[in-house]
Amino acid sequence: MSAIIMSPTDGRVLEVLGDRVVIKSAGSDTEGRFALLEFTSPKGGGAPPHRHPWREGYWVLEGEFEFFIDGERRKFTPGSWLVVPPGAAHTLKALTDSARYLMFAEPAGVEACLIDIQARTASDPTNIEKIVQIAGEHGIELAG
Repeated sequence: MSAIIMSPTDGRVLEVLGDRVVIKSAGSDTEGRFALLEFTSPKGGGAPPHRHPWREGYWVLEGEFEFFIDGERRKFTPGSWLVVPPGAAHTLKALTDSARYLMFAEPAGVEACLIDIQARTASDPTNIEKIVQIAGEHGIELAG
């Protein structure tokens, strides 16, 4: 694996479920070991309830989020760090007008799901049935 050097404006930009996602490091950069993504969410935005077989870490950069992890609710502010173990049910919601965080996924793969969701729902980005199907193809179980 070679060095990964990114400026603040580098990375592939996606729009998924109302969030702006910048892929800072993909599995193709890290031999599949991890992915690093930067999310910017509008108020009320964030990931729907879900679970998956990989570990994720969240580092809040700006704004405030409410996280739900296995039924426990916590508020996170800039500088907060959370690690979600594989299989844990979790979700997050932006509480401020705009909120930004880094997500570290180990191993990589979540970025492929987000790319797929954007590509396959371009004509109808709120088609939840299609999003659930695509997420399932990538090992993500979405729940209400």
